[in-house]
Amino acid sequence: MKRQEYILVIGGSNADISGIPQTKFVPGDSNPGFVNIAAGGVGRNIAENIARLDCPVKLLSAVGNDHFGNFLKHECISAGIDITALITSDKMRTSSYLCINDTEHEMIAAVSDMEIITCIGPDLIRQHSCMIAEASSVVIDNNISPETIDAVKRTGCRRILFDAVSGKKLQRSMNSIRNIDTVKLNRLEAELLSVTSISGLKEAEKASEIIAERGIHNVFITMGAEGAHYRSTCGCFNIAASTLPVRNTTGAGDAFLAGIACGQFHSLEGLELLEYGAACAALAAASVKTVPKDMNPAIIDKIINGDINGF
Repeated sequence: MKRQEYILVIGGSNADISGIPQTKFVPGDSNPGFVNIAAGGVGRNIAENIARLDCPVKLLSAVGNDHFGNFLKHECISAGIDITALITSDKMRTSSYLCINDTEHEMIAAVSDMEIITCIGPDLIRQHSCMIAEASSVVIDNNISPETIDAVKRTGCRRILFDAVSGKKLQRSMNSIRNIDTVKLNRLEAELLSVTSISGLKEAEKASEIIAERGIHNVFITMGAEGAHYRSTCGCFNIAASTLPVRNTTGAGDAFLAGIACGQFHSLEGLELLEYGAACAALAAASVKTVPKDMNPAIIDKIINGDINGF
């Protein structure tokens, strides 16, 4: 019997709690407004996007034995994510992210409680080494430690995709990402890794050349309104930003890497692969939700083909 191929995502799962006041925010006072709770976390978001793009996906993450943990499990299962490798801790609470935004949706303050991410360590990787090695690709959310990334590399998995998450977290993982197959960076992260200034796509090409010298086969640099750049072993490719409206950029990076993972799963290469990732990011940015519920292959194909009426 032929073994079923799947994508494995290793990373964080959060309960995202956001509050928006009805009128101008008043510090030091109780502000009437709206509070929303949603499933989040870079790794979990990437996994949900992959599932909605009709690719088989497993999530290796950690939640607490609590209400938020049960909520995240339910949301993952509803989206089609295989959570048989998800661990439930009786000692730590589920990761949560609390933010207060103003009426323009700009952040006023935020608090992140992600201690449970330490449960995803080298020991857990060794326990799941067969599942990791058998995956068609492994997507790593850089919220996990460099030691954990190194443990994933030692499993001999076929392909690793790495999301830098932030410049601060990238700094601690500089050595661990050597010889990783695919890396996704934003402009600031690419500047940090290449030690160059990037003002446009031309500079992104030079930066990706420097980054590729670390043994990285596929370098993706997202440039916001200026588009995106991709360097592979076969050449360089650039794409302009989508003309879809931008409503929320929070989940665009997660959707981009999910699109790349799915594109590679279906053997897309070169410009086609870049277009697929960029279309997923554009759909996410056009949605008010971090992971669009209408993320699916048919809509992505429409965006790639320029059929964007109704968005």
